Amino acid sequence: MALVHRIARRAFRDVARWIDQIPPEGTKRSRSVGAFLTSMLDMVHDHHDHEDTLIWPKLRERVDPSLVDSMEKAHQGIAVAAADVRHLASAWERDPSRAHQMALLAALAKFRELFTTHLDEEEREVVPLIARHLTRAEWAAVGQAGFEKIPKSFRFTATGLLLDAATPSEAARRLGDLPRPVQILWSLVGRHLYRRTLNQLRGAPMPPPLRLFMRVGVQRSIEGYRRTGGRTGASVKGLPVLLLTVVGRRSGLDRTVPVAYFDRGPDRLVVGSMGGAQREPDWFRNLRATDTATIQIGATVQQVSVRIPEREERDQLWESIITEAPFFIAYQRRAQRLIPIAVLTSVGDS
Repeated sequence: MALVHRIARRAFRDVARWIDQIPPEGTKRSRSVGAFLTSMLDMVHDHHDHEDTLIWPKLRERVDPSLVDSMEKAHQGIAVAAADVRHLASAWERDPSRAHQMALLAALAKFRELFTTHLDEEEREVVPLIARHLTRAEWAAVGQAGFEKIPKSFRFTATGLLLDAATPSEAARRLGDLPRPVQILWSLVGRHLYRRTLNQLRGAPMPPPLRLFMRVGVQRSIEGYRRTGGRTGASVKGLPVLLLTVVGRRSGLDRTVPVAYFDRGPDRLVVGSMGGAQREPDWFRNLRATDTATIQIGATVQQVSVRIPEREERDQLWESIITEAPFFIAYQRRAQRLIPIAVLTSVGDS
């Protein structure tokens, strides 16, 4: 049960982030995320239905029934909140406008608050009672009923979510519990389909050959820029270029990339567009994980503070960017995500 709860917590947290990232132009991705959200709400409904029919009646006979009553009442409140999310998600899928997006995020936040509070209480108060008062056979029946309720079209995704949320030992045990033919099917087909689904939800990654080609081109651009003090590679599509060096969020090593920028007085704006790619570029994800970086403009190297503006300020900055560089409108349309902006403010020459 703890593992199922972990899956749900992660999934609803991720889906809230994905919804917030999708721009009005992202109708295709909104449909994918909306379908995933609906499937997760279905799983919660079925999970609660199994508790209501297979667990609570047995516990009510064996322990103080008041605790069971409170669990059932929580299920009712969660069901009402989930219905609101479903209704607003349907509207947002058809039209991922900012108004529909904000309404859905507000309803989803309310649902998550109720849901996670209930999960915390259930793990604290009820799981120990289940362990003491339900037999192994009774508990196994709950698990079997839960698996049978998962639509076949969602089972590979559900398996992938489970394995991603599990510890290595938990994952090995869960895979070992599967029949051998199912293990083979997961290895040959299921894992690939799950990763493809996840890429659609997150935004498709760049294919490995193209990623390698880009990496080689970027490295040559950096070398030319540094060797000539910024005379080579000084601009792209009419915009000035700087070298941005930021610590890798995973490696802890300095990572440098040439980036077009917009001058705004003491600030420079950099945009995580990557030409309209559906995944946020790694260098921008590194920026999110730090508050300082280094830039080189021409021959001058500067330390900068890093700030990722909130949505309202971001939208204002975006309007000024597309006025100066209208081709970013096409990037936003292709990206199927909200292209982010970072504000770099000089804190002194290096």
